Formats: sequence, C-alpha cells, structure tokens
Amino acid sequence: VVLFLGLRAVVQAAGFLVVSAAVTRNARAQVRDELIVGGKVFKRLIRTRTEHLAQAARLLSGDFAFKAAASSDDRATVLSVLENHQARIGADVTMLASLDKTLMADTLHPGLHVAPFPFPLLIARAEQAGEAASIVSIDGRAYQMVVVPLLAPLPIAWIGVGFVIDDRVARDLQGLTLLQVSFLRPQGSGWAPLASTLSAPMRETLLRALPAAAAGTDESLAVRIGRDDYMTFAMPLGGAEGGVVVAVLQRPLQDALAPVRRLQLVLLAITGGGLLVSVAAGLFICRRVTRTVQSLVESARRIERGDYALSVPGTQPDEIGELESTFNLMARGLAERDRVLESWRPIIAKL
Repeated sequence: VVLFLGLRAVVQAAGFLVVSAAVTRNARAQVRDELIVGGKVFKRLIRTRTEHLAQAARLLSGDFAFKAAASSDDRATVLSVLENHQARIGADVTMLASLDKTLMADTLHPGLHVAPFPFPLLIARAEQAGEAASIVSIDGRAYQMVVVPLLAPLPIAWIGVGFVIDDRVARDLQGLTLLQVSFLRPQGSGWAPLASTLSAPMRETLLRALPAAAAGTDESLAVRIGRDDYMTFAMPLGGAEGGVVVAVLQRPLQDALAPVRRLQLVLLAITGGGLLVSVAAGLFICRRVTRTVQSLVESARRIERGDYALSVPGTQPDEIGELESTFNLMARGLAERDRVLESWRPIIAKL
C-alpha cells in the first residue's frame, strides 16, 4: 500500500507541476500580447493628442492679430499673444521661431532673448510635411510638441505648441490602457523619470531594474519591482533633440496570474482529495486483508495445539475466501484423521 500510494503521489505531483507550468506559461504569453496591444492603443492615443495639439497650433497660426505682431518684431507683443493663446487652449508652452530657426519668443523662458530654436529637426520635418510633432524633453520634463508654419500667406515663422506630460497625463493614459505608464529619458547608463503612475519607491526600483537596452526592442521583459514581477514593454517616443523620451508600459504579473493561482488551488485540492481517498481505500483494503490473515494465523496456532473445532467464516468471494475455505477443509481433514487414529489406537495396542 505504501508503494502504491507513493507512486500515486509522485504521478499526481508531476501532473500538477506540468499543468501549473503550462498554465503559467500561457498566462505570461497572454500578458505579453496584452502589452503589445496596449502599446498600439497607447500610440493611437498619443497620435490623437497630437492631432488635437496640431489643431490648436493651426488656430494660432490663423489669428490675424498674431500675424501682425509676429511681422512687427515686437517681442513683448508676440510673447503676450502667445501667453493669451496658451491660456485659451490650455497648453503648457508656446514658442515662435523665425525662418532661420532662431527662437523669437518662449513662454517657458520669457526672459530669453535670441537663441537657437531647441528642436531644429522638428522644423526641418515641418518644412517637408507642413507640420511635425514629437515627444521632446524640456528642462527635464516631457512635452508633446507640435510645430506648424505661420502663413501670411507664405511662411513667415514657425509656431511650436506643447503640452507637458506629467503624472496626471500618465494616469489618464493608464485609465484608457489599463496599464502602468511611465515616461523616462536616458541619463548616463541609467534612466531619469519624467512622469509615471507608479509610486515614488516603485519608480526608483524601476529606474534601477530597467536595462538601458530595453527601449526599442519591441520585446517584453520581466522587471522585479518590490515583491512583484512586472511584464514591461518600452518604446521610444521622441527623437534625439531635447533627449530621447521612452514610454514604459507595465502590468503586474501577479494580477494576470491570479486566475492561475486559483486554478492551482483547485488542482491542489483535487490532488489532496485524491490522495486522501486513496489512503482511506488503501487502509480499508489493508485492514480487511490483514484481519483475515491474522484470523488464519490464530486458527493455525490453535490447530498446532490440537484444537480442530474451529471454522473460519470464508465469506469473501476472492482468493482470501478460497484460502479460508481450504483452511476449513484442512482443519476438518486433520480432525477426521485424529478421530480415525483414536479409533484404531486400542487395536494397535493389542497387536
């Protein structure tokens, strides 16, 4: 019985491990697929925000008063108009650059006079496509920036309008993608945080755990944050100017494995229940067999002492029952032998 139960336990344990490994592997693959889909949704949301930003920039480029102010080279007036339009559309930064890519006004740095436009590649792309957009880094913060020409009717300047990407924006994107969202930029051999839905301690852990080569690989990887593993997908959003900005999408593996854990508990319960039933059945069979064998042993000892007046029940319809019947026949045969010997004993004594 011990051998049988041991083999059964080994087989059930091996089956449990195989099923658990397969289910866990499938759950990880599902999380990877969800991250890829989430990345596509994320890019679409960024594209939608860019279109809204471009509409706001085109609205400013069509303002007649702004065209007149830009043509007058009155920096104070240009800056005032930019600030008013920025407040009206809820933007966080507006810039005006000349055709030679010189910064004429910047609402983030109103005291700055003449300086090169910080994102010349955006202007170069806008010259070819009519407008350009990118995620850029300004003063260590991420901005979604759009550049459009100021037409009168030919281009006379370039307008840049941007919205900051902060924790609030990251939380909004999290609500739409159902993923943890972080914006990072490379800094030396590591990362610098721009915005994130993670708590401060978890952000620090992410910065240390995320490898520098993770961005742009289009592959998910597991990153240990605290006590949980997070499936992580990183994708670049900005160009080299102003610093590369990387979006990091994450989902806790624990959440995805919660149904798997419940299934594992069910499998454990079934395995444990099966072993208990096997133990109970084995003990029942053992006791039934050993009780009969012990009865036969006791009967054999009585026969050894010459007591043949016994009968083993012999009610089991199996080999044990046949053994009991044979034992009863043997006992009756021995009793008959002794009776015959006793009847012949006087005759033998006379002879």
